Amino acid sequence: MNTTNRGTKIAFQYPFKQKKIEKMFTGLISMMKLHNPELQEAAIDEIISCCEVISFNKNDILVDYGEVCRHVYFSVTGLVTALENVDGKERNCWFMTAGDVVIAIESFYKQQKSMEQLLALEKTTCLAIHVKDLNRLCEKYPSFLEVRLKLTEYYYQQAFDRSKWIFRSAEERYALLLEHYPVLVNLVSARALASYLGISEGYLSAIKKDYYSISS
Repeated sequence: MNTTNRGTKIAFQYPFKQKKIEKMFTGLISMMKLHNPELQEAAIDEIISCCEVISFNKNDILVDYGEVCRHVYFSVTGLVTALENVDGKERNCWFMTAGDVVIAIESFYKQQKSMEQLLALEKTTCLAIHVKDLNRLCEKYPSFLEVRLKLTEYYYQQAFDRSKWIFRSAEERYALLLEHYPVLVNLVSARALASYLGISEGYLSAIKKDYYSISS
């Protein structure tokens, strides 16, 4: 294993020798085939050969402020947050869990310095592809390009829908979070969740208490 300050790269062989690694890639390919069942076997083989398996410990940084996001990460396990620094205060912008695509969006697509930080909130394992390999694979395999386009559309729509939450009250935003992303409410700490909602932990606690008293 090759350890860096950006996580630990885990060596693997393909065809697979390790069941755990094989399971990770089975999940990735299944997700891609949901977006395009016609993804070719040749493309799958090359996608796997271009991937790195990286394990991040809690508080490891995937992308730091001022860095260019040069990899797309497919989260296998764990929890990652996107942070932004506004007037010296950090704020949680969003959270990514197992099964999610993890990138610093603007930095990745424009290949410019990131205005946000991607931070592992717990031990996290990802499959990573460098942007150069990603672009080359899209040029070589139209079936993989379709996967990329559909994933981009899917996450863009999610981000667009969430952007409209800003006009809602904190209570309404918490209810929307429970409705659309219930897993996050159990995974994310109260501090990080309050930061995302733009309220204090005390106010979040009061919202939870009122919400569950009404629901019960």
